[in-house]
Amino acid sequence: MRSRTTGRPLRPHTTWEQTMPTTRAPVTDSVRRTRLVGELDLASAAQVTEHLAQLVHGGSRVVVDLSDVAFMDCAGLAPLMRAHLRAASGGGWVRLCGVQRGPMRVLLLTETTWLLAAPVMG
Repeated sequence: MRSRTTGRPLRPHTTWEQTMPTTRAPVTDSVRRTRLVGELDLASAAQVTEHLAQLVHGGSRVVVDLSDVAFMDCAGLAPLMRAHLRAASGGGWVRLCGVQRGPMRVLLLTETTWLLAAPVMG
């Protein structure tokens, strides 16, 4: 199977995570960071949902790095939105970084840029 955007063979969707202390919070607070690789679409939505469900809980603060995601559709956006809503239920958030042109277009068209790609304050 080949990528719709680059024509290159698809790599398996892989993820990694690490804890990264915030700069404006006490040492006990932390922001979790995860990176998604590949395409965020219907084919990968279940895997992304499962990964984010393990990582994001009420009150979590998570940065999702999309620098290796060239394609995202609405099915790929849904797990990110669910994770954000789960985090926000306890006062947390999910923010995106490294958003490429294609995924940014989806955020702009769905008017979710202000929610997911907003700078983190405080």
